[in-house]
Amino acid sequence: MAAEWLTSLVQSIKVPSDIAKSALGPSAENIGKGLGNIFYLVFSPLEKAHIRKEAEIRKFKEEVEHELSLIAPEKIKEPPLNIVGPAIEAAKYYIEHEEIRGLFAKLLASAMDKDKEKFVHPSFVEIIKQLSPLDAHLVKTLYNRSNMGSGHLILDIYSNNSAVIVYKYIFPIESMDSTNIREYSTSMDNLIRLGLISVDQDRSFAKKERYEVFDDYPLIAELKDKIVEDHKSLGSIGARFVHTSWLFTDLGQNFCSTCLSSLSEEQIEIS
Repeated sequence: MAAEWLTSLVQSIKVPSDIAKSALGPSAENIGKGLGNIFYLVFSPLEKAHIRKEAEIRKFKEEVEHELSLIAPEKIKEPPLNIVGPAIEAAKYYIEHEEIRGLFAKLLASAMDKDKEKFVHPSFVEIIKQLSPLDAHLVKTLYNRSNMGSGHLILDIYSNNSAVIVYKYIFPIESMDSTNIREYSTSMDNLIRLGLISVDQDRSFAKKERYEVFDDYPLIAELKDKIVEDHKSLGSIGARFVHTSWLFTDLGQNFCSTCLSSLSEEQIEIS
C-alpha cells in the first residue's frame, strides 16, 4: 500500500471552483479526483519501490495547481486522457529536473484550458521527454526574447576563406560563453530536430544594424581569438561572420503557447 502522504496528496489536488459552469459539465471536484487518481496510479510504484521523491512529487502537484489557478474558472474543462495520462507518466521520470517538470505542469494546465485546447498536441509529451534541462532553458530564453522583440538574431562563425563552420548558433544571450557554446549548439540542433525552430542560414535581416548587438558581445572577441590560435598551423588565421536568423515553426509556436506561456491568447503571439 502506498504511503499515507501519497494518498493524502492525491486527495488534495485542487482545481479552481467553477460555479459559473453549466450543471451538465464536469465539476471541478470531479476533475480534481480524476487527476488525483492518475497521480496515484503513476507515483505509487515509486513509493512501493522505496524511491523517495516525496518533496519533488509535492512540488509537481503544487506547480500543476498554480498553473490551474491562473485559468478562469469558467474556462476549466476535463482534460483529454491522451494528454494528461502520458504527461503525468512521463513527468515521473523527470521529477527532479525543475525546468522539465515545469513544462509538464504547464502542459497539463493547458490541456484543461478551453482557450488553449487548439494549441495542445499529443506530440508535446514526447517533445518534452526529449529535452534536456539546457534545451528547456534555451527554448524559454528564445521565446522570451522573441516576445520582447529582441529575438530571431543569430550568428555563425566560419574559418576565414573557408566553407568550414567553426561556431554556429551564436545568440546575444548572457548565459552563453566559450565554455558552453558547444552545448548550446547541440541544444539548438535538438530544437531544430524536434521541429520547434527553423534556421535559414542563407537568410538574414535586411537591416544589418540589427546585428550591431554582436559588436560589443564579449564572447565574439573571445571566439575570434580562439579561432586565430587554433588555425595558425593551417595558415588560416581569420574568422568570417555570417548573419542569419531563426524562427519558431508553427509547431514551435503552439508548443510555446502550451508549455511556456500562462498568458492570454492575445499575449502569446510570437513576434
